[in-house]
Order: sequence, then structure tokens, then C-alpha cells
Amino acid sequence: MIISQIMVFFELHTLERPIGYFQSTGELGIQFNHRTQSYRYYALSTEPSYSAIIVMLSLIILRDLTVKKKKLLPYVFMVCYMFLFFKSAMGFIIAFFYILTQVTITKKQFLIFGLLVLIAVSMFFFTDLGGKSVNRIREIFALLFTDFSNFIVNLKNIDSSAHARIGPTFRYFEQMDLLSYHTYFGYGAATSEPFFSKIIYPEAWNTHMIFRPPFIPGFLYDYGFLGTFLVCFFLWRLLKNTTLIFKIIVLLVLINSNFNTQLFWFAIVIIELYKFFKKDDLVETVELKLN
Repeated sequence: MIISQIMVFFELHTLERPIGYFQSTGELGIQFNHRTQSYRYYALSTEPSYSAIIVMLSLIILRDLTVKKKKLLPYVFMVCYMFLFFKSAMGFIIAFFYILTQVTITKKQFLIFGLLVLIAVSMFFFTDLGGKSVNRIREIFALLFTDFSNFIVNLKNIDSSAHARIGPTFRYFEQMDLLSYHTYFGYGAATSEPFFSKIIYPEAWNTHMIFRPPFIPGFLYDYGFLGTFLVCFFLWRLLKNTTLIFKIIVLLVLINSNFNTQLFWFAIVIIELYKFFKKDDLVETVELKLN
């Protein structure tokens, strides 16, 4: 990511932009938003939210598997630096839930913590602190308390990234026919791409653009409720004995990527490796051998 930033600083990068689209992309994970006139980075991943999930999941697992926590301080600072330039709301959501699951407090601490949360929530809603990523979350929360009949349209105007994750699912359930066998067995592999591309890119100028939907609703459209249930059952068998934060992360992965993506299988494989090293005190054994 630092190499990408150096390239931007010295104007050594080149940007490619689909006709009429609001974002351009460049080498080594450079993204430029023409509306906000700002850069975002995602290194060797495919988009900032993917990078944020990968980095945060790796940090959570390393922290839990590392006996001497001080060794992780350089990595923690590196993650914080990357978060500033990923500008991904998904990363901040995972960080929030992780901190929440790590907190064990007394009644006195609960009152102090509650007061701090109240102050933080007040600052969240009534100030502009936090930058563009936090501001996007703020606007989406505010949208929940407005006219819900125009929620999807307003969401697209506020945050196209959030709309790409929520809008297609809303449209699918809106037109779903419970009497059709397609609802239960799907329309077939990859049929979701042209269907949802027309929803995300309805204008004539971008009909050539392809939208690859995440697991929900992409896999649901391709393989129906039966296929989706089988995959969800498989995931539950893998995750039922893990902590809450891993279940939250996998849920966020499902609304962010599909079954056949690297992010999906990265999350599954790394959590399974974590379970392997965690059981039978294998971590302590490895640490002793290294020392």
C-alpha cells in the first residue's frame, strides 16, 4: 500500500475509468473517487472492504494465538495506518464489534463505559468527526429514521457501496415468487450477474458493466433457498464452537462476497487453521519450540 501511495504522490500511477462511472482504479490497489476527489487504497486485494476484512481477521487471530502480546504492537500500528487509507466502513464495524466482545466490566465500570458510549454516540450523530468512512455510517443510520418507502433510492444517493450490498437483496425479495420452483432451486450458476447488473447499472451508458453480487443475494438467486440452506448449514457446523466475533465476520463476508471468491475461502480457511492451532494448547507448544 505504501508503494501505491508513493506512486500517487509522485504521479507515477495511471487511472482507468469506465465511461460515466464515478470511480477510477489504478495499479496496486489505487482507487480514486471523482465525487469526493479522494483516494482510497486496497493493496493487493480487489477493493477496500476486502482488504479491511482480511487485515482485521488476521489481527484478531494473531492476537489470540500470540502468547506475548507486545510482539504484536508493530502489526497493530500497521493495521491502524492501513485502516486510515482503506476508508472502509466494514473495517470499522468489525473493529467495533471486536472491542465490544472483549470488554468485561463491573457495575461501576459499566456506568462509566455507558457515559462514554453516550458521549461517543452524541459525537457520532451531531459532529463531523471520523472522516468520510464514519460519515457514511452516520448518514445510513440517519436514513433509517426517514421515510422507509424511499430507503433504497436514498441509500443509493448517499452510499453506492452500501446500496450495492443491500439494494439487490431488497429487489430480489420484492419480486420473488414463492410459487416458482426457481425460488427454491435457483436459476442456475452465474445467472445472478445479468439480473443484478441491470439493477445496479440501469442507465444505458453502463449496460456493459457487470455487477457480481455477494453471497446474499447472488448465491440465493443462482441456487435457491435449498442450496443456500445447505451452505449456511455447512458454515454453522464450522462456526458453532467459535466465538461471536468470527460469526459476525463471516456474516459480513456473506453480504460482501460470494461463495466462489477468495475472500470467502480465505475467511473459512484461516478460521479453521485458528481452530487447529487453538485446540490442545498447540500455540503454547509452538511458542516454546520457537524460544
